[in-house]
Amino acid sequence: MKVVNALIAKILDLPTWLFGIIFIGGFVALSLGLTLALRPFVRRHYADEHNAVFDVYFSAIGTMYAIVAGLLVFGVYTTFENAQQASANEASNLILMHKKALAFPQPYREQAQQAIVGYTRSVIEDDWPALADSEGSPKTSAALDHIYSVWAPMEPTGQWSDQYSASVDQLNEVLKLRNERIDDSRQALSRSIGSSSSPADSSPSRFWLC
Repeated sequence: MKVVNALIAKILDLPTWLFGIIFIGGFVALSLGLTLALRPFVRRHYADEHNAVFDVYFSAIGTMYAIVAGLLVFGVYTTFENAQQASANEASNLILMHKKALAFPQPYREQAQQAIVGYTRSVIEDDWPALADSEGSPKTSAALDHIYSVWAPMEPTGQWSDQYSASVDQLNEVLKLRNERIDDSRQALSRSIGSSSSPADSSPSRFWLC
């Protein structure tokens, strides 16, 4: 299964124009090859009466191919849109967390901002490449765990308590959006190979701050 997933991931990584040429051209070449190969047999056994039957089959197959191609394009586009939206929301929440950490007293402020920057860098350098194999990066999971470990000991009082509470909500939203991003990647591959999707996050379980 890993070999199949890796092969499908490489195919999906191809440029759209190249994938279209291979996908459509492959079916066209297969159809022409079968037609040329079977023509002598059909002429010998069925003669002209086959043409009427062939027209019906050709129309039905053409219609089914158009439906399948349309659904495939729609599915890929929907997955791309979902991943793009989840990534944008995740980035927005990280930016807001970084700004709200300015209200934290030292050393919490520096620890929080460094943890956010570390997670963001890991998403770019580790998590996104890992999505090609429909997996989340363990390094990114560890970076997210580290943010939680920084937030957990804080005991906000006074002016920064509201900023802390808001940042906790945003942190939980970051976790949710990352899981959605990984889940979208897995569902895309699962639809391609006809298998069911697996749970969104294989990393060690984390607690939700509240």
